[in-house]
Amino acid sequence: MQNQSKNQNKNYNQNENYFKFKFKFVFMSMITLFIFVLSSLALHAAIIGEDDRVATNDYELTKKVGSILYQGRAICTAFASSKNHVTTAAGCVDEQNLRDYTFAFSDKKERKIQKLRINKKTKLAVMFVDGINEFFSSSKLEDGRQIVSVVTYRDSDNSIVKSEIGEVWFTPVSGLFYHTHSTDLGSAGAPILQNGKIVAVHLGIAKYKKYAENTRADSHATLSLKENINYNTAVRVSDVKDIDLENVAINYEKAVQ
Repeated sequence: MQNQSKNQNKNYNQNENYFKFKFKFVFMSMITLFIFVLSSLALHAAIIGEDDRVATNDYELTKKVGSILYQGRAICTAFASSKNHVTTAAGCVDEQNLRDYTFAFSDKKERKIQKLRINKKTKLAVMFVDGINEFFSSSKLEDGRQIVSVVTYRDSDNSIVKSEIGEVWFTPVSGLFYHTHSTDLGSAGAPILQNGKIVAVHLGIAKYKKYAENTRADSHATLSLKENINYNTAVRVSDVKDIDLENVAINYEKAVQ
């Protein structure tokens, strides 16, 4: 009887361990699936509104817009801003590991980034890169109602894509504005053009409380008094003396390094 009781206890313990293992396995599988779903949703959520971007072979764009690569992998968009200089969002590059970054146009020829200067007020990074001869000139964005285009590098098919369908309006933060043009992972640092000239640079997504911004003469937004919402954000390239974004939290749209 004593041996039988021991065997029963042994079997009970084995069954208990089996069910514990099975429960842990199912639980971990559910967690993994949940994380996968969240990741998929996060990737999709990087596009605000319907994705209307179209690939372009425009010479002016393909010769002036490219990508920032981290250890050979494209992570952000960048553009030629002056002779031997390219500009991107500051959150795309790390000053401490500059040698891990390169710049390339759609020809995929990687160019070494020799120097980096980050402007904390504008949250832009300017890099010295040899062989940059053609570049965008800049202009002032006077009115958000005027048509602008957001030009980004798309790594999936190594193309330059352009979005012209969207709205732009200014914010209470000097130098910063919101826009509803389509963006995705890798769009940070994308140039925003008006009449072929750089007027702003796309930074990423920021969360703000909406206040009655439509009271401003240069805004056409119809907003409620208070509401948390994610916005595509961009910084103007002119009037930099009035820009101070050092304390504005921006989530840069880039691949995790």
